[in-house]
Amino acid sequence: MTRLKAASVHFSLSAVIALLAMGGAILIWYPPPLFDIMGGGQITAILVAVDVTLGPVITLVIFNPKKPRRELFTDYTVVGLVQIAALVYGLDVLSVARPAYVVFVKERFSVVRVSDIEPAELAKVTKEEFKSLPWLGPKTVAAVMPENREERNRILFSAVGGAGDIETMPQHYVAYRERAMDVGRAARPLSELKQSHPDRAGDVQSAVEKSGIKEEALGYLPIVGKRRDLAVLIDKSSGDIKGYADVDPWEKSR
Repeated sequence: MTRLKAASVHFSLSAVIALLAMGGAILIWYPPPLFDIMGGGQITAILVAVDVTLGPVITLVIFNPKKPRRELFTDYTVVGLVQIAALVYGLDVLSVARPAYVVFVKERFSVVRVSDIEPAELAKVTKEEFKSLPWLGPKTVAAVMPENREERNRILFSAVGGAGDIETMPQHYVAYRERAMDVGRAARPLSELKQSHPDRAGDVQSAVEKSGIKEEALGYLPIVGKRRDLAVLIDKSSGDIKGYADVDPWEKSR
């Protein structure tokens, strides 16, 4: 086997393993459309590129068919361990950056990453279901402002100071179902979205058709991501999320 052929075989194997591992993680941790709006593509592309090219490049440098079999085995064991370490590191990066919760607050949804939640805030959680961060995909919840004035002020100063708003404080989470009717009441008419984005009315209509619900029964609210924002389609009678329209809910078309 030539040096180039060995590197090509190594590249193919590395690509399959990396794509399976990263792809599985993305399907679980970044369900659509969160992978897009959280900028997951950029992170994944870099991680996969590094892991896939690292081993084959080393192979291209060290491969020598004249080496004894035991020496070749040692070389590739080391290369394999280096690639495994790189893959584990990449999965760890995706894990820390993964969406933990989609949080309804007042008139919007915010996607909260694992890294957005401080350990000190997590330690204050009393409800069992929120004491640990979810591993099998993000959970949809609601955040409720506390009645305690001191805690309300702390949240306000934290938000103003850039240290995190209430959506990053899981001690104030409640099950989404408890506030679903509030979501339905907060939903804005889809006609507003179409009027403010006449050039994207077709995208809105497509999302409505996919929801399987009549347009008059739906409203929308913004969902805030790291990379960009979308419009969430809401069943006004139940508060259930029925889909997403690929339209910026804040800006008007020019």
